[in-house]
Amino acid sequence: MATLILSHINIDILFLTTCGISAERGLTYQRIDDLIVQSKLMEASDKAIVIADSSKLGVTSLVRMCGIEQISMVITDAHASGECIKALKQAGIEVVISKERNKKDHVTDS
Repeated sequence: MATLILSHINIDILFLTTCGISAERGLTYQRIDDLIVQSKLMEASDKAIVIADSSKLGVTSLVRMCGIEQISMVITDAHASGECIKALKQAGIEVVISKERNKKDHVTDS
């Protein structure tokens, strides 16, 4: 049902998470059932942005979703390795590194 609906919509910017992303293997996931919906969302979008913490960079998971050329940007944390960032940038991907938050920046409930 979802794939039928998704083939009729338009998405300006799609934000994705992933199990692994690398310049060589692209975007990968652990489960094949996630792949169908994610692929349809990618087809419907003008721009795909991947949000992945540093533990996902340079990692290849079980199922390949798409090549790196289909990704516009990767947003990651400050612990990302320089090597992984360099490889993504050389592949033409914009990489945004989030600032680390101090404990005092966190909001807590009292």
